[in-house]
Amino acid sequence: MKRIGLAIVFAISLVALFACATSGGGSNSPQDAKAYFARGDIYINRGNYDAAIAQYTQAISIDPDYTDAYTNRGVAHFSKGDFDLAIEDWTQTIRLDPNDANVYSNRGAAHLNSGNFDLAIDDTTEAIKLDPNWADAYNIRGGAHFRKGDFDLAIVDIEAALEINPNLAGARENLARARAAQSFLQSLQ
Repeated sequence: MKRIGLAIVFAISLVALFACATSGGGSNSPQDAKAYFARGDIYINRGNYDAAIAQYTQAISIDPDYTDAYTNRGVAHFSKGDFDLAIEDWTQTIRLDPNDANVYSNRGAAHLNSGNFDLAIDDTTEAIKLDPNWADAYNIRGGAHFRKGDFDLAIVDIEAALEINPNLAGARENLARARAAQSFLQSLQ
């Protein structure tokens, strides 16, 4: 008797699921996009980037203007080392909301990690224009200057980042490397 009861519950669940899926019963509602987004956040916080990307993609398929879903999917791609895909998502976010300093800074970091130092400088400069107190943007731009061999500019930017946020992760190490490189270069002259 118990088996029959479970089979009936299972069958009713399938029918309800099918009815919801075929009737448009919420499958394209803003609430569903938000639910996919929330699940994406859970996955990204657990380090399951592929699952997060899938959830954010579902949210975007429901709401193609969902800037936060593009932003967070970009973070997941970046975390996986898929910098070009992160850049694509952050470019779309910027198209939808060109006033988000964080997204310009993030895209700058992706360009930096891709070896596109000039694009990294452009994006972080835009981030700084939008929010002059965005310490990460200064630090990332300093990293781009460092990678280009412009140690003086790297030091100026990283010092600015530390002035804004003295506890910015990695900035002190970046400053030490830039000063050491600058000192070494001066010793060769």
